[in-house]
Amino acid sequence: SKGRVAHGRLGGTFVSEAIDDALSLAGVDVDGSGEVVIVGASGTFLVHPERELEFILGAATDDVFPMEAVRTAGPDRPAVEVMSPSGVCLVAGVATLELPSGRELTVVETVPLTVASATTGAVWRSSLVAGIVATLVAIVLSIVISRALSRPLSRLQSAIDRYPESAFRGVDTGPEEVRELGAAFGSMIRRVERHESQLRDELDARQRAEEELSRHLDRVRLLASALESASDAVVLKSLDGTVIHCNAAAERLFGYPAAELVGGSIEKIVPEDLREELDGISRRIRRGDAVHDLVTQRLRADGRRIDVAMSVSPVRSAAGQLIGATAISKDVTERVAEEERFRQAFEASPSGMIIVDQSGAMVMVNPEAARQFGYDRGELRGEPVERLIPERYREAHVGHRRSYGEAPSARRMGSGRELFGVRKDGVEFPIEVGLNPIRVRDSSMVMCIVSDITVREQAQAEARRYAAELERSNEELEQFAYLASHDLQEPLRMVASYADLFYERYRDQVDDRGRKFLDYILEGAERMRTMISDLLSYSRVSTQAGETEPTDVAGVMRDVVADLAATIRESGAKVEWADLPVVQADRRQFRQLLRNLVGNALKFRRPDVPARVTVSGEADGALATIRVEDNGIGIDPAAGGRLFQMFQRLHDRQTYPGNGIGLAVARKIVERHGGTLGFEPAAEHGTIFRFTVPVSEDVS
Repeated sequence: SKGRVAHGRLGGTFVSEAIDDALSLAGVDVDGSGEVVIVGASGTFLVHPERELEFILGAATDDVFPMEAVRTAGPDRPAVEVMSPSGVCLVAGVATLELPSGRELTVVETVPLTVASATTGAVWRSSLVAGIVATLVAIVLSIVISRALSRPLSRLQSAIDRYPESAFRGVDTGPEEVRELGAAFGSMIRRVERHESQLRDELDARQRAEEELSRHLDRVRLLASALESASDAVVLKSLDGTVIHCNAAAERLFGYPAAELVGGSIEKIVPEDLREELDGISRRIRRGDAVHDLVTQRLRADGRRIDVAMSVSPVRSAAGQLIGATAISKDVTERVAEEERFRQAFEASPSGMIIVDQSGAMVMVNPEAARQFGYDRGELRGEPVERLIPERYREAHVGHRRSYGEAPSARRMGSGRELFGVRKDGVEFPIEVGLNPIRVRDSSMVMCIVSDITVREQAQAEARRYAAELERSNEELEQFAYLASHDLQEPLRMVASYADLFYERYRDQVDDRGRKFLDYILEGAERMRTMISDLLSYSRVSTQAGETEPTDVAGVMRDVVADLAATIRESGAKVEWADLPVVQADRRQFRQLLRNLVGNALKFRRPDVPARVTVSGEADGALATIRVEDNGIGIDPAAGGRLFQMFQRLHDRQTYPGNGIGLAVARKIVERHGGTLGFEPAAEHGTIFRFTVPVSEDVS
């Protein structure tokens, strides 16, 4: 059956050509209508028109091919009539072949019944041809199958490598040759599986390596990005000092573009006088040691030196081999300058300065502190600060120091209470100490500013003694002035009375010169009386002072205007006040104070304009400021030094009468109330007197 047998997997083209030749020799032309089927003893199709049925164990069933009817054929009945599964009536020629290995094959040639019903000669020829063909096919297949079954296992291994394992499952039953083939296939499959498992392991290992490489590349990219974005300068160099890489911060810090640094020597940025330091760093790197927190100097492209804080670390390859170093630098020029300024101030300070760490040890001592306590500085560094405190206070001081360390703050010690230090020779002396917490890198420390107040204590004691003596002297002087002025009034009154009586009775008996002398005597007596009265007023500020009380300044001004009513009417003056506070004052003396200032303004008025006096005031905290402003003749600022002295005059007595005591009394009253009195020129003309006085303690 030309074209059909060619589908057989084992027969192939060779079988097809052999059958065609046999049919041609027999003179039979079946026009391609016949089919050849070869079945193994286990019911497996070795050749079948439908390729998908070949070599499937037990596939030769009646629903596929009429095998049951074929099995009725035998030596005496080589041809039988059968019905195909599709309902076509066939004539099947059956031949049994025994292979050299002893196994049997069944060869079936089917021809449609219509062909088999031809003439007898044709039938005979057809049968003859069928027999010949079957014989030839059996011979050919025997040779082909023998060759196929005897192929070297290496060929089978090569063949099985091209098919998946699932294609050979289920071949552990059936004929012995199939089982042997199945066993061989199974062995090869197991080897393939082992190879496949090894390959999968290798692929998994490679995938893990690729993933690790990817993660490593990600880390490298991340590190490279961090390196470029770092604010500190990073320079990577080889062991011989050649710059391999530098980041953008290094370009900014040293002023060189990367192209000028990379490939060159690191000495390009190292000052010549620091090359020996660089050699020392290189030796440490070669030993595998790192250098941390080194403060040194480097050169910029413009030749300027900069201070840098540097850390240098060795760099190793993946194999652990030392290949270079990484230098991380930060510009600390300003910090170093500040530290130098601090050091100079610390060393030159006129006050003793000591820096103490958290454990209480002295880490820095300036010359003045060493002098105060009588030590060399080297004797105090590292020693506990309690060494400078009298022994009786040391144990308690440890507890105070620890409490201060828990809540450090700036504070003074020794002010208002006794605090002593002890010198090297054991002599104690009074001190004051200022404490200031400071931060040095990651450590908390305390700066102690020590002041030897021995001289001050002595000066204060002396000042207190002088003050007591002065106060006693002033009291005696005031008492003397009061008594003297009081006692002087009696003889003065007698002189004035008799001079006046003499003038009345005997003026006609003396000439003009005698009368003039009498006028001088009377005028002098009057001036003396006025001066004594003024002196009494000045002394009474202290000797007859009253208690202070809430005093309404506006109410006092009304009394002052009433006292000076005649002068105000005579001069046509205008006295105004507004927004005056309530103060704490001796009302009688405060009235005298304002009367003196307002009266002074009315006395020294200008003749061309009416006098105007304005009194104003405001409270600011505990003090009130009162202003008395006039439009008078003004005061020369150069004369201000003697303006408030007793009996000091700036103008002649004829033009402006008086003894020059009013402003002295006014200042004494202000100072008695704890304030100050001064003056300044007004904006246009006149003078402004300004004084302070306490605000009322009870403004309700």
